[in-house]
Amino acid sequence: MRLTPLTDADLELILPWRNAPAVRRAMYSHHEISLAEHRAWFQRLQQDASRRWHLYHDAAGTPQGVVYVTDFDPEQSTAFWGFYARPEAPSGTGLRMELAALELAFSELGLYKLNCEVLANNAPVVNMHKKVGFTEEGRFREQHHDGTNRIDIVRLGLLASEWPEHRERLQARLAQLEQLAQQPTTNNQQPTTILILSDVNSWINPYLLDLQMDWQAQGHQVTWAHSINDAQTPNTQHPTTNNQQRTTNKQHPTTNLCFCLSFSQLVPAQFRAQFHHTLVVHESDLPQGKGWSPLTWQIVEGKQRIPVTLIEAADRVDSGAIYAQRWLQFQGHELIDELRAAQAQATHDLCRWFVDAYPYSAAQGRRQQGEETFYPRRGPADSRLDPEKAVAEQFELLRVVDNARYPAFFDWRGRRYTLSIHGQT
Repeated sequence: MRLTPLTDADLELILPWRNAPAVRRAMYSHHEISLAEHRAWFQRLQQDASRRWHLYHDAAGTPQGVVYVTDFDPEQSTAFWGFYARPEAPSGTGLRMELAALELAFSELGLYKLNCEVLANNAPVVNMHKKVGFTEEGRFREQHHDGTNRIDIVRLGLLASEWPEHRERLQARLAQLEQLAQQPTTNNQQPTTILILSDVNSWINPYLLDLQMDWQAQGHQVTWAHSINDAQTPNTQHPTTNNQQRTTNKQHPTTNLCFCLSFSQLVPAQFRAQFHHTLVVHESDLPQGKGWSPLTWQIVEGKQRIPVTLIEAADRVDSGAIYAQRWLQFQGHELIDELRAAQAQATHDLCRWFVDAYPYSAAQGRRQQGEETFYPRRGPADSRLDPEKAVAEQFELLRVVDNARYPAFFDWRGRRYTLSIHGQT
């Protein structure tokens, strides 16, 4: 892969990419750009030393996108950057463009720090930047008006001193995606379309980016949405409700799967009927521990060995057939970020297994047996500490608080105090 300076000869090539609806929605300027406007912009660009635009070429030499540097300040050794890919670019192009851009910034330009800004509603790109190593440094609240709504702008930054470690991880991740692309699928070579549903602000979203890329690298068609209303559903309806019949139905060669991962909306039967299977991951030994935040509740209870269970979505909450489990073993010192990382890895492994082993995986379903119990929804009040008790007595609660979203707090002498907890190795 390589970057070449953008030339006048490239303008007609990249204009349709820039005018693609998905790209325009992610930009500050949403209107469709004319060729004359495009050429005038390029002429101004030629006179501005603070901006550098490049065409990104993949390993085969095919142009796949645009990488640009703006606000380049040699004295301060800082800059901003951005990118967009052509609409038909293969899976993983965004990560490869990010690697090329960061190599340009830190190796060629010798920057001390690289910054970027992303519209807050462009969650996939925010998550990708964070996975690569960027740190969210703040938000400009309701800074951008898109013609209808006001949207936050997310500011992220990466230091040159941080880049070597992240570079190594990014290169390893790209090598992993290449390896996956070379492996044949194991589900009888059937094409698979997959829908991922998650809440828009869920902590798991950065981890789901890896899951989506893995599946895309294997040749599966994957879409991701944060609302049923926005979800792309299969064109073919599957009215048969028996899982075994649907698995072996030769009239529908495309397998359609839906994964609800950290998704709090009700998924009605009519919606589920469009898929061969609608899957949920729940962190308890079902039917014990149905309901909300099961891993958190169990940590607070003092449990260190906790199952993560893959089940079929059903009309009754967390009551569907169980397909597989992975058990997490904690040492008792892990805080929320470590707990979530382990939970996300188990979720990733279960979902990958179901798709890789399908339809064998679907045949492993078993009914839940035993007495069911339920956990209630957690709220900010559940992070309350008792100032009369020792820290050791309340350490399990401290392990599960989120310092940013629902920090630990206590009331004392007429005032409320919040606490942050951070682990050190």
